[in-house]
Amino acid sequence: MEIQITCRNVTLTDDEMESAERRLRLALGRFESRIRSATITLTDVDGPGEGKDVLCRLKVILKKKGEVIVGDTDVSVEAAIANVADRGARSISRLLDRQRDHQGIAMPQQSASAGSTSTPQRLRDEI
Repeated sequence: MEIQITCRNVTLTDDEMESAERRLRLALGRFESRIRSATITLTDVDGPGEGKDVLCRLKVILKKKGEVIVGDTDVSVEAAIANVADRGARSISRLLDRQRDHQGIAMPQQSASAGSTSTPQRLRDEI
């Protein structure tokens, strides 16, 4: 899984960058085989010198189909990253469940209706 961290008006040390990547890998690790890339963007929303509110956005692009984008604002970079990592993992899980349910439900309903009539029906993909 490719991870990219971009900072806008936010400065992170090498240790903080490694910690952010480690936190993201921990949260998203179980989906690693399905993720093409993950990008974290950190932005100081108050501007330099005016405060410490940091907007953290996570964009995850899946290998087959779909993407997940989540965001959080916090005074701590570490807290914002932890929050989007957890929210991103939950969102990916829900997206994959919906995709799996959609595939699993559509087929049996069409097959059952095909068997209940005397004329064979084709699935849309076969037409």
